[in-house]
Amino acid sequence: MVQVQDRETGLSKNEYLLAGSVSGFVARAVVQPLDVIKIRFQLQMEPIEVSRTSKYQGLMQAVRCISKEEGAIAFWKGHVPAQMQSVTFTSVQFLTFEVILSWLREVNSLLISDNKIFGLPITYKPIGNFLCGCGAGSLAAVVTQPLDVLRTRFIAQGEPKTYGSMSHAAVSIITREGAQGFFRGLVPSLLLIAPQTGIQFAIYHSLNQMINQGKYYLHPNLIDKSPQFHSGNRSVGMFC
Repeated sequence: MVQVQDRETGLSKNEYLLAGSVSGFVARAVVQPLDVIKIRFQLQMEPIEVSRTSKYQGLMQAVRCISKEEGAIAFWKGHVPAQMQSVTFTSVQFLTFEVILSWLREVNSLLISDNKIFGLPITYKPIGNFLCGCGAGSLAAVVTQPLDVLRTRFIAQGEPKTYGSMSHAAVSIITREGAQGFFRGLVPSLLLIAPQTGIQFAIYHSLNQMINQGKYYLHPNLIDKSPQFHSGNRSVGMFC
């Protein structure tokens, strides 16, 4: 099977997918305990302060309380759906961004004239990256929303457990709430994730370009050997 490679990085779409999956897996494993505490805090109606009515009164107190009542394993409640969500989200996000960006590059190579694209100066590259990032993040959020719901349900449950397994939780949600139960909170998720990923990719690519240009100014002899310098002219427009 022929793999289409990115002109700048030399990576295929499958390699982007693998890189995104691994990074998402490691990140989720490290931060899962903090995610558990965050959700417990969010679900508590009482203020997070020293009070007779507040179960969780602060970060360290919550750590001790959860450890005592549920054991250390409780900090990884919902880890399986969370891990699946993280890996899937990161993979879909990175892959979708590269696919959209690659497509727009090809389209814009035919539309650029007089140093402008869609009537905008070519210096407006971050706008293209922002829009691609918004689209990638939105698609990833929709795809992984059911896993996010399962993750939250598992983290929120104490003892005794309401859900014994992912399959049990899925069947229970379908039976009681219907398919729409898996997409609760999707709108606020999209309102958060779309601009967040758009800004993330726009800043990342802008900084990456600035750093590369700085290297070439410091080492002019590298310019002739750089594929980025030769591919970054009018052919990529504001999407690079």
